Amino acid sequence: MKTRSQTFPRDLVVVAIVLVLLVATPLAVMVLGYVVNERASRGEIVGRVARASDGAPIAGAVVATMLQDDSLPPPVATTTGADGRYSLVVDDGEQWVMARLPPSEAGLAPKVVRVEVVGGELATADFALERGGRVAVEVVDAEGAPVAGVAVDLEPVPAARFHPLPHGKTDQRGVVSFEDVARGAAVAEVWRDVPDGTTTTWSDELVVEPGAEARRRVTLEKRFALRVRCAAVERPDSLLWIRARDAMGRRIASADGSERRDFTLWLPRGRISVSASTGLQEAEEDVVIGDDPPKEVVVKLEAIPVKVR
Repeated sequence: MKTRSQTFPRDLVVVAIVLVLLVATPLAVMVLGYVVNERASRGEIVGRVARASDGAPIAGAVVATMLQDDSLPPPVATTTGADGRYSLVVDDGEQWVMARLPPSEAGLAPKVVRVEVVGGELATADFALERGGRVAVEVVDAEGAPVAGVAVDLEPVPAARFHPLPHGKTDQRGVVSFEDVARGAAVAEVWRDVPDGTTTTWSDELVVEPGAEARRRVTLEKRFALRVRCAAVERPDSLLWIRARDAMGRRIASADGSERRDFTLWLPRGRISVSASTGLQEAEEDVVIGDDPPKEVVVKLEAIPVKVR
């Protein structure tokens, strides 16, 4: 008796293949699309770091992207080869890239450039580092006595996004020095915290030239206390940012805090703009600090208008 072999009908085999293809094809397309998109969202920045004086390449220079937002990927860094060349693989879009000397060297100022990266394409950013200048800031009180332990920042003028800000604290002589500062105008800002949690700022402008020293003496002149009361805040747990600026737009005092509505700012003489914001609400009031300064100002917050595109 002949035994009949058990085989699947040909029609069932064809149906099974079709079903597999119907399921697998979209999945393959999704995977392939993800890979293509992932590759398309990445670009490369290449370039060369050299000395501005003679064009000689700088080996071991640090080249790095600068963090633009806490939600974005962390910075990417590399070092140049013996020929001064480097390569960075980065996300597409706007990138701010800084080049500086190796930590073991000094004498040249760092430089920051903006680079637009298009996915899958090559972008070029060359750096010519020039000699930096030296800045010395002396901080004294209203009587001329040195003030030790206060924070000092240097900010370029006009303010530049992602520019590296030299910072330090004054020594016992009330002096802090900065080396290899980039050429151009800058503002020396002195920050001092007071016991109630607010920050008071003094500032002075200066000009930095390569190979030269710029010195500034910042006097912490007398300040007057102004109580700032915030009204009409919608949410009781809102975080408030309080800022005070002088007639030139320079920040001279600041404070912040949640579940607080009263703040004390220490302000100099002159016309002062006091602003408050929660991110969803904001308001601004002008006050004049003179021989008989006001003791209090009420800032009534209003909703920030929504911009419709």
